[in-house]
Amino acid sequence: MSSLTPQNLPQIQQSMLDALTQPMQPALNAFISNEIVSSHKLSAQAHVGIYQRSYILRLQQCMASQFPTLKYALGDELFALFATQYLQTSPSNSYTLNNLGDNLPHFLQQTRPDAELEIKEDWPDFMIELAKFEIALNHLFDAKATGYPADPQQNQADEQTQDQQLQLVPVLQVFKLSYPICNYYRSCNDNQQPPLPLPEPSFAAVFRRNYRLGIIDLNATQYCFLKQLQQTQSIKASKDQLIQQQIGTAQTIEELWLMWRRYFIEMGIFNQI
Repeated sequence: MSSLTPQNLPQIQQSMLDALTQPMQPALNAFISNEIVSSHKLSAQAHVGIYQRSYILRLQQCMASQFPTLKYALGDELFALFATQYLQTSPSNSYTLNNLGDNLPHFLQQTRPDAELEIKEDWPDFMIELAKFEIALNHLFDAKATGYPADPQQNQADEQTQDQQLQLVPVLQVFKLSYPICNYYRSCNDNQQPPLPLPEPSFAAVFRRNYRLGIIDLNATQYCFLKQLQQTQSIKASKDQLIQQQIGTAQTIEELWLMWRRYFIEMGIFNQI
């Protein structure tokens, strides 16, 4: 066993961390044998193995909590297999586990079973898009609304709020999806055991109010409008953009806005300023 000095302590600490987080590296066997004391019941490797398994199990539990819908879609065994392989290639490198699964969509893309086939299957694309959606939910829940009042201090708009007083909630993201991800997500949350869906374009907005996330369905035109509104912060300018894009005439867009306005206010995505 090495004697600890201020010079070699950082290296020993790093090697110990690597031994716990990257148990598949053969190069660490020598470190474990040299630096970990065996007992009369367990070898050095067996001692470390207890902590290795506990660490991996904790990360797997964290992954399951971050991707509950993906876990259902894949099934427990396949999800555990993917999670274990993912954690070996993308071990945690942060003091927080909130972003542990951020690279999972890339991992799923790299390891998809039809990667070498000319004709691709649909289900890997669905799993990747679902993983991206659940990551977005995680980020939106934790997002900081810099420059805005805290969630409970925001003034929610109502039917009497004038257009010029309407402002989107600061934590909001619109989605253009290739699958009915939101319907599948809701069905899983309601324990309806939905089957894997077929490809079908869908649009949605996810927002945070009072530290709770809300999901609303959109059509393609509503998606374009809200995307414009996030950029312009002006309802009039956003309506003008739809007219310029020949999505509808001025009269048509105005009629649509009156219906959207009621829907958006009822759903809670507007504050009053």
